[in-house]
Amino acid sequence: MRRKFTALVFACVALLSACSYISDFVVVNESDEPIEVSYKIRESAYEVFQEIAKPAKIAEADLRGSNKHWQELEAGNYRLDRGTRTIAVQVMPHEALRLEGIPNYSEASDADNFKIEEVLVRGSHDEVRMQGNQVRKRFMKESVSLYVFTYK
Repeated sequence: MRRKFTALVFACVALLSACSYISDFVVVNESDEPIEVSYKIRESAYEVFQEIAKPAKIAEADLRGSNKHWQELEAGNYRLDRGTRTIAVQVMPHEALRLEGIPNYSEASDADNFKIEEVLVRGSHDEVRMQGNQVRKRFMKESVSLYVFTYK
């Protein structure tokens, strides 16, 4: 009986770990000019402000590959304002910026896990502002692990 229970536990753990993934929310700069992306982290009653994750970049050409090698940005390569809970990053042409990664994200049930409350994308020819629930909905699902907002 004990062996069956142990085997069942291992099978459940294996099954659950096999279904684990991270959904990345990414801004892609498809323009020929640099853009600035600033985003505000939602305030939490349970924790003092902290970055949801270090901003990270990757070449747009490598974004949709199976082995993404995100390059986390060092403190000098982005601006962080703890008072306003805002992070700002310059994104070069044909570069992708990861704003947030949510484990096992589900559009139907994980709105509360989405911690970005505002995004402002400024380019040479226009500006896009997203706020509240609109932020999450403006990122287009490409797969369970990739949601993209494209600036052209």
